[in-house]
Amino acid sequence: MKAKIKVGQVASVAISSLEAYPTNPRRGDIEAIAQSLKAHGQYRPIVVQYGSNFILAGNHTYKAAKKLGWKKIKVTYVDVDEESARKIVLADNRLTDLAGYNEPLLKSLLNALPELDGTGFTKSEVDTLDKLMNGKEKDNISDSKPLPSDPEVKISAWRFTVELEAYKAWKEQLYAEAPTKQKAIKAIKERLGFPERKPVEPDSKPERSTSSPDDVESVGINEIKVHPLNPREGDIGSIIQSLELMGQYRPIVVNKNTKHILSGNHTYQGAVQLGWEKIAVHWIDVDDIEEIKILIVDNRTSDLATYDPQELSKLLTSTGLKGTGFSAEEVAEILGGGKTKPGHIPVGRTTMRVGEHQMRVHTEDLNEWANTINGWKDIAELLFIPIEACTTEVE
Repeated sequence: MKAKIKVGQVASVAISSLEAYPTNPRRGDIEAIAQSLKAHGQYRPIVVQYGSNFILAGNHTYKAAKKLGWKKIKVTYVDVDEESARKIVLADNRLTDLAGYNEPLLKSLLNALPELDGTGFTKSEVDTLDKLMNGKEKDNISDSKPLPSDPEVKISAWRFTVELEAYKAWKEQLYAEAPTKQKAIKAIKERLGFPERKPVEPDSKPERSTSSPDDVESVGINEIKVHPLNPREGDIGSIIQSLELMGQYRPIVVNKNTKHILSGNHTYQGAVQLGWEKIAVHWIDVDDIEEIKILIVDNRTSDLATYDPQELSKLLTSTGLKGTGFSAEEVAEILGGGKTKPGHIPVGRTTMRVGEHQMRVHTEDLNEWANTINGWKDIAELLFIPIEACTTEVE
């Protein structure tokens, strides 16, 4: 079967010539991506719409590169209409959301590495992964019931409810200070006093790349192979539907030394099942250790991303769903205020909630902060919520 390859050749372009997609609902972890760029360089080009210069896939790689002080970035162009552009923005993120892990394999890979630098994981996060595998730690929010009539505050081990009228008055005051939900979430974190994480410093070696001179090539499907230690378990069915409808708009990443796929293992498997004879490959040249680190961090940075529910709802209602990875049932749930992202909670991040405001924070930061808190009343005071309007089962 003839492959539907839409990937253009890679070009190194000025960052200032590009624009983030204006309605991208994804909220990536810029810090984690910047650390990956510093450790490995840019091993995968971002995808840009020809003519508009809007970034369709890799918006947060672009933002992280800007933060590092890069002047140029590698891109591949696709010539698509606006409907297809919106679908690519949705599909590129959603298809990673639908993937999970072979957690024992992930744990063994992390433990086998000489150090964790460049993987996106810390030692404490690997320890947390071990606890999750053994069922000793669970996120109590992801499976929580809808908000009660009295909104709930759930932070670390502390949980209390706020009388509805008092909560409404508190929210009104909060939004007078921070008029959007994202700004309100930021203000909540500031009120609680979460420590500022060390900002990512500009890269001393800007515009680093692990690419080979012949960046992108259409190669025979049998010339490359799935990485034998890939811990990711993707939704092949959704990927096949995307490939059938939109074709391959982003090259997979392959180590030229081993012919192992480091990014795009499930895209490759979908292409094989469709009977494609060729696939677009972006070659890189790395050793065995960096190969494993890229395999891990490529998935890790996707896990750490979230969505802006309002922006996601806008994009979903203006776009046909076929090929995006979203089902009609999932869209209905999102529009009704439900979860925007399926699957497990990323290791190393903990979800906390203040009413309808949900946010993820670094678990290490949360633990450090929790040591300064004596009880739920301290939290209410930090948030400026009247203690007399609060109720908890444990006094």
